[in-house]
Amino acid sequence: NVKKDVLRLDAGVGFYNETVNNFVEHFSSNHFRWDNDFKNNLRFNAKVRFSVPTRDISIGAQMENVTNLVYFNTKGLPEQYDGNVQVVALDAVANVRVWRFHLDNQFVYQYTSNRDILPLPDFSLYSTLYYKDKFFKVLTFQAGVSVRYHTAYYGPVYVPATGQFRVQNEQLIGNYPVLNAYLNFHLKRMRFYVQYAHWNKGLFDLTNYFSMPNYPINPGTFQFGLSWTFYN
Repeated sequence: NVKKDVLRLDAGVGFYNETVNNFVEHFSSNHFRWDNDFKNNLRFNAKVRFSVPTRDISIGAQMENVTNLVYFNTKGLPEQYDGNVQVVALDAVANVRVWRFHLDNQFVYQYTSNRDILPLPDFSLYSTLYYKDKFFKVLTFQAGVSVRYHTAYYGPVYVPATGQFRVQNEQLIGNYPVLNAYLNFHLKRMRFYVQYAHWNKGLFDLTNYFSMPNYPINPGTFQFGLSWTFYN
């Protein structure tokens, strides 16, 4: 404790020696067939996080080293990389409040030592700006806009025949913000929301709104939902 604030430090390490899934070793279908004898998957990770819960702020770092990583190559077949792959991730959570206005932010930076077999976007963010109030002391109301974004990378391709994702180096995915506008209501045990998702479609004259190759993000869509808990 430092005056009215709480400072917290969390850290941990882990080591895992895992056998690979039987699916990637033996499989037979109309379109794919393989029989492999893969080595165990070895993973070491370390993580640390510094946070100030009273301020809703935290910063974290993680590192993982994977030996004998199994992935699906460009042909959609499982393959084992005979070496080490490292991933480093730095993230920050910063939520700011001024009167009844809130700005919640999450940022992530990622580094992968081998983009050919383990591609990741360099930078990702989620941010939402909203107004929150309570009416008649029972109805909580929230109105805001949110954005999701990540830098371009060669995202994996979905293969329906195996239900897996394979690597590819032909189509970049990302570098496109997805904006949503929403209203949330909370009354006792009932929650209700209304949202217009991806309202910026066509606004920036960008056409690369794909969640993965060959799968575009839904265009502007009106959505609503209701959750009501019944109990004695």
